[in-house]
Amino acid sequence: MAKYYAVVKNEEGNPVVSPFLVWIRANQNLFNPPIQTPNTHSPFRKVLQLGWQKVDFNGNVYGVKPDENGDTSYANSLFEKEEFGEEFEKELDQLVEYFSEAPLEISNKEDLIKALKLNIEALEEGLQILSLERSVKSGFKVDILCKDHQGSLIPVKIKTEKAKIDDLIVLNTIIADLVIETGSRVRGLLVAPAIDEKVKKTIDQVNQVRFKKYSVKIDFEDV
Repeated sequence: MAKYYAVVKNEEGNPVVSPFLVWIRANQNLFNPPIQTPNTHSPFRKVLQLGWQKVDFNGNVYGVKPDENGDTSYANSLFEKEEFGEEFEKELDQLVEYFSEAPLEISNKEDLIKALKLNIEALEEGLQILSLERSVKSGFKVDILCKDHQGSLIPVKIKTEKAKIDDLIVLNTIIADLVIETGSRVRGLLVAPAIDEKVKKTIDQVNQVRFKKYSVKIDFEDV
């Protein structure tokens, strides 16, 4: 079965290849409205309608994103190399496996946000990213603003230490601000490695916030 990849131009002008769905899910902010990703074929047809170039190469399919000038020739060098294929695809498969099976084994907030950008459904099935670090009326920032399959807004607050009652207060304030601002249904996700007992009891009593625990994996090896 053919595999699908996205090819985009980086700041140095070179082509960068990523698994197609991984790239689309990590870059929803580039599309208005966001592209639904229930499978590969539907979003791939969508980007072709937006001007992407389809390239069949070595039994796989590549979608080349036009650069700022609408040009896709920057990617030509990739498809001129006969050796481009097996080893490279193996590396991409390892990337997909990593973010699919261990997306939350991250040790700091920045890396956790990067991992969730690539696989937001690790938090909850059906989530789509709308924006990052969005400010609300109260002045607080939403780490990741999502939408679920029912259309509800889901502000995600991320903590790298135990979540405390103040964190829940901030998230509830964000939820209230978004309800007033958008008129939409809103519920929150509080993501942290641990949770204060007071916060847990409070969350258990309300339906608008859920807690998601993540763990940090540390390996040691002789060098």
